[in-house]
Amino acid sequence: MKTRLWALAIAVVAAASVGLHSQQQPSAPASALPSPPQREPAWAFPVQAGSLPAEAPEAKSVEGSTKQYTPGQIDDLLNPPDWFPDAHKPAPSIVQKGHAGALACGACHLMSGFGHPESADLTGFTADYFVQQMNDFKAGVRKDYARMNGIAKELSDQEVREAAEWFASLPRGKWIRVVEAKTVPKTFVGQGRMRFVDPNNAGMEPIGSRIIMLPEDQTKARLRDPRSGFVAYVYAQAEKGQERLTFAPMTFLMPILASPIVFIPLLTIAAEVNSPGILSQSKLMVYLVAFQNGFFWKSFFEQRRRESAEGARAQHAISVPAQYPAA
Repeated sequence: MKTRLWALAIAVVAAASVGLHSQQQPSAPASALPSPPQREPAWAFPVQAGSLPAEAPEAKSVEGSTKQYTPGQIDDLLNPPDWFPDAHKPAPSIVQKGHAGALACGACHLMSGFGHPESADLTGFTADYFVQQMNDFKAGVRKDYARMNGIAKELSDQEVREAAEWFASLPRGKWIRVVEAKTVPKTFVGQGRMRFVDPNNAGMEPIGSRIIMLPEDQTKARLRDPRSGFVAYVYAQAEKGQERLTFAPMTFLMPILASPIVFIPLLTIAAEVNSPGILSQSKLMVYLVAFQNGFFWKSFFEQRRRESAEGARAQHAISVPAQYPAA
């Protein structure tokens, strides 16, 4: 009898400890994004570092629309607002209504398709290109830890195709205004991985080598207004008479490298060295000629992406439409 009482007492204490621990360690809200690994440059791979104050609960409106939505409805990623339903043809279900882990496309990419900087502008692409990107997300060839890899796995082929054809039908439009600047407002990455002006840290800072993307109107961006775009701040060009010589050394060097006196010995060395870490003779010739004509980096990275994509597609048995180029 005493043994049973002791066992009961231990079980009660253990249960109480678990309950206390769960109260001390609250789980993240459902709207919180998974934390992707830190990558550099940090400005190009935003990770949420704070939040703007919560909006007042009353219904909101945007200029030119007869609709009204509460902040809760605006931030409902399974049922996003459609401020201007007459501005587009009827959308497929998955664009307007999400399910389980598949968020509604219109939540992040907006019902105009222009999207926010942390997602993407989906207008201007063919439906086949869209479908292939979704296949790549599903296979892990393209990576978006916070959203798209998980969403792609939840969607059916039919849902992907319907969304692809709908977004491909949307018109293009001006959405991002580029401004050259040497200083920018101090910012932080807030809700939804969007960058905002920091309300607690006023002032300006050097832009450096970053590209800083901010809403034209921060309030409208939070309302998911599809008619309020963004500003991309880039480093100011050098003033007249102070042109930068960034590519001058390479411009001077490439004719020398491509000359027969230097080029032929390089090919000979490449042919003699038998090592996986050294470029083959044929590849070296291709790269040097491409480099001389300004295509080196484009060719180099397209080749790397092609090899990675083909390997992942073969591993996951994902078909590639014949009309879609491998690169």
